[in-house]
This record gives sequence, structure tokens and C-alpha cells, in this order.
Amino acid sequence: TFSRAKQESPGVYMFTFRPKAGEHQITVCASFGEYKRTVQIPLKVCSRKMMYRQALDRNMKWFMKSGLVDGADARGGVKSTLEIGGLYAGIAEDLPSPYRVDCQSMSGKAFYLYGELTGNNIWKTRAKNLAELVIVNQFSDQTKPTFGTFKWLFSGFNTIYPQDDNNRNIDFLAFLWQK
Repeated sequence: TFSRAKQESPGVYMFTFRPKAGEHQITVCASFGEYKRTVQIPLKVCSRKMMYRQALDRNMKWFMKSGLVDGADARGGVKSTLEIGGLYAGIAEDLPSPYRVDCQSMSGKAFYLYGELTGNNIWKTRAKNLAELVIVNQFSDQTKPTFGTFKWLFSGFNTIYPQDDNNRNIDFLAFLWQK
């Protein structure tokens, strides 16, 4: 039910409306002289927590259907990009490898957290598989100045070591270490 109309300015009226959770249909009618217009407006009411959960569920379904994740268990990795234009016009980036190491870390952390949220362990398995890919892409030759850093790409040129990408990799591995 609506409260009594409060006129905010000429022609603009405000109503207080506190619907219960669920699906609603609001009918709004405006008239001026002999002209009248009625519009049906759908309204979905749910908690912020529920909206976040629905957004997460939709996004994780997209991840698995988009072609970004290689294998049902993500053992092959997660591609670094899929541009909407790329769906129609071809590849989105001209890189020697479609797999960036830091993208494994960002996706892996999200997958693990989603697994905790849903209780579905396949997401944690995917995260752990991505962590393995991160680890095998770390430089381990102690005689080189790159020791401890991570490749930027799975394959191709290894002369770029963005600091923020390395930070993402360490954040992911430290996160999993605590689990």
C-alpha cells in the first residue's frame, strides 16, 4: 500500500512504499486534462545479500559457459580476456599466449571464495588447479634476477614482469596457504 501523496514540486508527487520481498507489479497513472497514461512497472524486492548472491551465481555460470575456462576443473587455465567484440570479430588480444598468470590468480581466488559460499567443492578444486599453474610459472633459478617473480604469460616472451601482476599471484598463493 502507498502512503498519502506528498507534492515535491509542481506535477511531482512522492509516495512512501514498503513492499514485502517478492515480485510486484506497480501501476502508475498520470493525467493532464483529457490526456491519461497508465504504465505497469515490474518491481523485484530482495535483500542486498540476495542481489549479490544472484549476481555471483550468474557470473560464475558465465565463466563456465563463456569459453574462458579450459576444462571443467580449470586444469588448463583461464584465458585472460574475452571481449564482447571478440565474440563477433575474432581474437581480442594479439598476445603469444591467451593465458596470463595473474588472471589464474584473480580467477582462482574468486573461485575458491565462491566454493566456500556455495559449499560446492568443484570451485575449490578449480582454484587449486589454477594455483598449480601459477606455481609452475614462477621463476626458480636462484642465480637470475628474476628469481621468485612470475612469468606474465604461460608462453611467449618473458621479458615483462609487471609488479601488480606479481602482487596478485602472491596474494592468491598467500590466501590459499591460509586455507
